[in-house]
Amino acid sequence: MGRHGAQPDPPTRTRLKIVRDPYPAGPTLVKPRRVGDTASAPLAPVRGCEGPPAGNLSSAKDAPGLRSVIDSIAARIAFTARQLPGTDDLRRQEPHMFAVIPRKFLPSSRSPCWYEEFTGHNTSDPYLTNSYALYSKRFRATFDVLRKAFWGHLAHAAGRHYRLRCLPRFYIIGQPKCGTTDL
Repeated sequence: MGRHGAQPDPPTRTRLKIVRDPYPAGPTLVKPRRVGDTASAPLAPVRGCEGPPAGNLSSAKDAPGLRSVIDSIAARIAFTARQLPGTDDLRRQEPHMFAVIPRKFLPSSRSPCWYEEFTGHNTSDPYLTNSYALYSKRFRATFDVLRKAFWGHLAHAAGRHYRLRCLPRFYIIGQPKCGTTDL
């Protein structure tokens, strides 16, 4: 804190070591013009810019430079193989998921599916808490149709009612990409 506790002390200054760019910019051609000049001037090279353009490491003569860039990056990064977590680790990390999803699935289904007991009455509304019904008339109409057909879609056995629950068969792996739609 600074004086009287009002303002924090200014940050300490650090010195940066200036290092010469190992990949200098090449000859750059510019058109020198004055404001309002409409005549095209011949291209003139900029002084002090010799060699290939900066960032142009794709040409064949720059292969040694490209190799040195790759080697310097690879020397600083340690790549490790991805290991799948064990089931016990997943149970510790995602306790809610393992509490909701059973351990055994139906053998005849390609997707992981199971039967879950439905404890409501035939007059109860399974879509009562679904917020999508509030958005539009079309959603309300869809939920009205689903509500009427819901009881007929339940499996009935030994006086109990079961509903079929399924997870999707696919699994998206990798890091999410911010601002893109390429899943």
